[in-house]
Amino acid sequence: AVKAFFKEHPEANAPRKYMTPGKQAMKEVVIHKIKVCGSEGRA
Repeated sequence: AVKAFFKEHPEANAPRKYMTPGKQAMKEVVIHKIKVCGSEGRA
């Protein structure tokens, strides 16, 4: 996600801008892993 952002915005240099897509992509991966492991809804 971060690489794709830099391809579209090569001049970007603010971490808040380029880390947001990376955080969202990682969040989706973690949610998927939690569901795959059967840990959804557990604390």
